Amino acid sequence: MSTAPPRTWTASARPSSRWVSVPADVTVRRAEPAEADLVGTLTERVYRTGGFGSDDYAKVLRDGRSRIRDGVVLVAAADGAIAGTVTLALPGTPMAHLCQADEAEVRMLAVDEAVRGLGIASRLMAACETLARNEGLAAMILCTETGMHAAQRLYERRGYLREPARDWQFRDVRLLAYRLAL
Repeated sequence: MSTAPPRTWTASARPSSRWVSVPADVTVRRAEPAEADLVGTLTERVYRTGGFGSDDYAKVLRDGRSRIRDGVVLVAAADGAIAGTVTLALPGTPMAHLCQADEAEVRMLAVDEAVRGLGIASRLMAACETLARNEGLAAMILCTETGMHAAQRLYERRGYLREPARDWQFRDVRLLAYRLAL
């Protein structure tokens, strides 16, 4: 039997050499249903600005409402604003496409360009990993586009290993699978 995940995780932002307003604290918490449009808008903007996602996939990226309903959507809030988001899909749920019965699946990690380099993506990933462990799952799985090099570096730093046998392709987009044993 699973327990309800914690509502928040708090950590201080690490220093950055960028000329941005660095928040003193970043809180990772579950997204509220009222934040669905903000989650969707941020996710689509980050993917599209980075050159990722087709027009068809943009509709999926914008749909924060379905993700909050069907998955576990986390947000990183800094100074009251959503600075990043990620969706965790548990096995057997509508958001789960790649995970097996003992894995959780990370989907649509996005961090606002203005606050990159502050460790926000890593905090979001750590929160997903904690939730999966608390659910008694054995591993995390995710896929990323071949050109998402910064994301791939993040996953590899966190101990994720390539799972080439689970790579897949959707239309003309090749997706690379990564897995982390918990």
